[in-house]
Amino acid sequence: MWHGPRLRLKPASVAAIAGCRADAIIHFFGIASDARFLCKSSSMNPLLIEFSQKLAPVLKARGFKKTGATWYRNLDRMIQVLNIQKSPYADNFYVNVGIYLKALGDELRPPEARCHFRFRAESVLGADERFELNRLLDFTQKAPTSDRYQDIQILLEKSALLWLDENSTEQALWKLLQTPDAHAFAVRKGARDFFSERYD
Repeated sequence: MWHGPRLRLKPASVAAIAGCRADAIIHFFGIASDARFLCKSSSMNPLLIEFSQKLAPVLKARGFKKTGATWYRNLDRMIQVLNIQKSPYADNFYVNVGIYLKALGDELRPPEARCHFRFRAESVLGADERFELNRLLDFTQKAPTSDRYQDIQILLEKSALLWLDENSTEQALWKLLQTPDAHAFAVRKGARDFFSERYD
């Protein structure tokens, strides 16, 4: 018989617990308050979990907060998104980057796929560094150095993280759209229209 404190669970939490592993359910009752997060975490690939943990210090230092395999930085007029994606077929990874404009939506944790600006981290690197990052993200190949994660972090600081720092305002994004580099980014039509109406 249960002798602990009585718990009142929302229907969504009860449904989430039903799909959890036993260890996640125990953790939920003992410590955690969000069963849905536990279920998601418990089903994540161990290598994906390790990857996200290795990047945690540099991302937290920049103000990002994590949900699953996605990191969010909440700014005044936008949410910056960095998602770590594992291939379903092999131990290959991709780092997806997005910007969600608050003027065009009200999601607090938008998936990278629903962001208004999207790109892969390597697309803002030069050819040699792009090749190097892709090689490091392919875990089926032996790492060229002894610290794969450190090398990935350095290249991400030169690419995705630097880009996000430099394009943290609407004005910066609008200027970017006027340059030849704009073709490297997937930009939703609604975002283009928004900038044209606001800044043209």
